[in-house]
Amino acid sequence: WNILERFFLPQKHKHKDSRNEGEKVTRVGGCCMLIKNQVFREIAFLDDRFFMYGEENDLCLRALLKGIDVIYYSKQEVVRKIKTDNNYLAFKGYYGARNSYYMIKKNFDGFKQAVLLTLYLLGEIKKLLSLCISGRFHAARFLIKGIADAFKGRQGENPDLCHLRT
Repeated sequence: WNILERFFLPQKHKHKDSRNEGEKVTRVGGCCMLIKNQVFREIAFLDDRFFMYGEENDLCLRALLKGIDVIYYSKQEVVRKIKTDNNYLAFKGYYGARNSYYMIKKNFDGFKQAVLLTLYLLGEIKKLLSLCISGRFHAARFLIKGIADAFKGRQGENPDLCHLRT
């Protein structure tokens, strides 16, 4: 995502708002988003084909590509508890790898797509090596499955992974 931000998206910059201080950013976390109805009319809703992980990045990317600002207000706080066990890493690794590939294929073409897909693969290889070095082979296996399913064009929920959510 950092390469995407640096080379293919408008630069981050501060934005003053009379109600609050906000900052224009390239993406926000999806656990708490406020979106004007007009935005959905212009760029559509969250893409169901992501199922989990990355659909908010895709929405922010589509907004930016249409010239719609994404604003982050730092004075608000949302607390979200997440698991960090091996099943969580496997679940997130699978959908994160698969959906990052899909987001690039969906939103870019030509040279930009080729560069971003190359960087995507290098990033996933780095994650894979890190998981293997730390002995998290279960999560590494699902990361590989996510990459393979991405190349096969699989989207939506994968029923084979339901056991990882418990």
